[in-house]
Amino acid sequence: MQALLSGCRWLKLNQQKLVEVDSASTQSLLRGAQELANRIGVQTVIVTRGAEGAVAVTADGSAICPPVRTISLADSVGAGDAFSAVTLLGILNGWSLGTTLQRATAFAAAVCEIVGAVPNDVAFYRPHIEAWQR
Repeated sequence: MQALLSGCRWLKLNQQKLVEVDSASTQSLLRGAQELANRIGVQTVIVTRGAEGAVAVTADGSAICPPVRTISLADSVGAGDAFSAVTLLGILNGWSLGTTLQRATAFAAAVCEIVGAVPNDVAFYRPHIEAWQR
């Protein structure tokens, strides 16, 4: 795995994958993510946790875990891709890690409230885009 991630600064994976690559994470998600960051030399490990949101851990042990809002789950298809897309948008736009995680989590939650991975109505995106421009 080290060779695959050489030069990587950010790593996003779900909690199940973290457990697969780092058995220490079964005892402590934060410790496992930090140890993985240090072992492979990445700046930040982001772990998505389904309905429990996400957490970001840096190599120095700093952790960010935005609040999770209650949603009416319709379909979780597309939530991971939605989260990843907004995370990349945040990185490219220089948003803080906390802002990026909060926005990615909120957008993924909104996707879970619709059926299907892609909204049919472009109006779905409007409130998110407006909030991201502030």
